[in-house]
Amino acid sequence: MHNVHASQPVLFQTRWAMSYLRGPLTRIQVHELVHGQHPPESAEAIPLSSQSSSPAPTRTAMCPEGYSQKPPSAGSAVNIRYLPLLLSDELVAAKLSEKTGKPFVADELALLYEPALKEDADVYVTDRKRDIQQHIPVSLLQSPGRDERRPDWKKAIPIPPAISSEDQPEAPGAGKFSGPWFSMLPDAFNTAKEITAMKRKLEDSLYYTTRLSINVHHGLDLFQHPEEPYQTFLIRLHQKASEQRDIDIDAIEERYGKRIEKLEQAIGKEERELAADETEYQARKQHELAGLGETVLGFFLGRRSTRGISSALTKRRMTARARAEIEESQQTIEELQHELESLEEELEKEIAVITERWEHPEKDLITEELAPRRTDIDVRNVELVLVPLWLAKRSQEEFRINGFQTDGFSR
Repeated sequence: MHNVHASQPVLFQTRWAMSYLRGPLTRIQVHELVHGQHPPESAEAIPLSSQSSSPAPTRTAMCPEGYSQKPPSAGSAVNIRYLPLLLSDELVAAKLSEKTGKPFVADELALLYEPALKEDADVYVTDRKRDIQQHIPVSLLQSPGRDERRPDWKKAIPIPPAISSEDQPEAPGAGKFSGPWFSMLPDAFNTAKEITAMKRKLEDSLYYTTRLSINVHHGLDLFQHPEEPYQTFLIRLHQKASEQRDIDIDAIEERYGKRIEKLEQAIGKEERELAADETEYQARKQHELAGLGETVLGFFLGRRSTRGISSALTKRRMTARARAEIEESQQTIEELQHELESLEEELEKEIAVITERWEHPEKDLITEELAPRRTDIDVRNVELVLVPLWLAKRSQEEFRINGFQTDGFSR
């Protein structure tokens, strides 16, 4: 340093200095720098577990691109755990043969471990109106890409809650495969603060995506309970529909019954009037014939009175009137009978419609989704895990199968 008051410059050293050079490289940038470089072919894969009673067999193979022989490390506050290896290498060929539909023989088989986030949460859905209080345990596994800064929990896959993580990977035993090989961690998984931030994002994701679906029939005011089997619900549904059908039929029969009763009473009244008219008609007819015979007899006996002729005409008119009343009653009865038959047909159609309506009540089922409240979501745990993965190669084909599920979940 040059001091204007001194005769010569002074040399001194500083404790701190500002550097304008680029900072430390990330794991992804280091991977880009060493891309294309491979370890020697004689590199040995490390044993999976130091707790094994006998040393694991040495496997010699080329390390897959993007993987390493050593498990990845994160910040001191981040504990990396392992999902158990439940699918053995012997079962891999069987699962791939089942998937491809023909015998599968892998040219190369490797055991890989890839980083993922495993979360366990409890979601409670409540519907006070229906008296529903349902607990939904949630276990998800999210495997983000290496360049992904914000994992999308919507892409997470559900896993059985019974699968628990372990401190050390399980030794797979001897087999014709290489590995294990470990993938590097994304930068978003390095610190406990980042893991905690993902926990809060998971709570938001569960709030917007977790739904409890129930079948509802609004016409019968009936719904399927969350843990009720569908067949049991259908039995209740059809029984309720049968009861409602009987209620509707009784109501329609009562409504039509009043109208039918009035028509039957009207028909009965007309029939009684018709019987009276027919009796009167027969009496008038006999009276008319008697008067006509009396008039003809008087004519032949020499009585030429016009009174008999007038009386005969009067009796004739009364007989005709009685006949007309009979015809009128018959016509009225016929019209009432036709109206009664139409009303009974209409009743039968109404009953048929009601029967058809409640014959298949399951057709009117709708699905309602119940959402949880934010306060009913409890994220118990979000941890960084390494997921076992089998990589099988055959010719130009490549298959990846999760090793932590015995059902051979393919990825």
